[in-house]
Amino acid sequence: MNKNEFENTLIEVRKAYRLIYLYQRRVLDLVNFISSKLELNLHSGWSKFSNPAKINKRVKLTYWSWDWLMLYFYEFHFEKVRDNVSFSIILQSDSGFFESDSNDKLDISKFLSSEKSSTKLFFVLGKGVWGCPIESFLKDHLNNKETEFRKEVSDNKIWLAKSYDLTEFLDEKSTISIINDFLKYSESNGIKMNKERNEVQQKI
Repeated sequence: MNKNEFENTLIEVRKAYRLIYLYQRRVLDLVNFISSKLELNLHSGWSKFSNPAKINKRVKLTYWSWDWLMLYFYEFHFEKVRDNVSFSIILQSDSGFFESDSNDKLDISKFLSSEKSSTKLFFVLGKGVWGCPIESFLKDHLNNKETEFRKEVSDNKIWLAKSYDLTEFLDEKSTISIINDFLKYSESNGIKMNKERNEVQQKI
């Protein structure tokens, strides 16, 4: 690569960073909108693809490049919906690794192509269970062929998840429709998002 080729590459990198900024801003605003409609406050969050490099902590240059890209695959965890019921929104910016046959997160050449991959939000409810093991669901269940997941851990302890393509969240109307779809799905599986039937839907 000569100097001109390198400069052209860096131009594309600068464009990519600015595009990622706009993408992440839209996602953060979307998650905030959903949480406001469900009347839940964000409690915490975790990167689900790698171990993120932390601010004001010792770091190493041997960290994965993914460790510096926290929102590539991320869990937004909210305060308890009610006793014994937890709720998270998972951002999957790229399904390529999980829809490939590879187990190597560092070899992106083996990921499913960008054109065939997708970007999704997962709504996840846990009843009597904690930890949101969403990554273990993806290879076998939550992919392009299956959008719903239910796992009974034991009596009255279950995981429930449903995925939506990010392209479905076009505006306020479509987002509210998706929220109501998940509320109906969760209730049909025995988990109410609120103590009173349809309380959240009426407020939406």
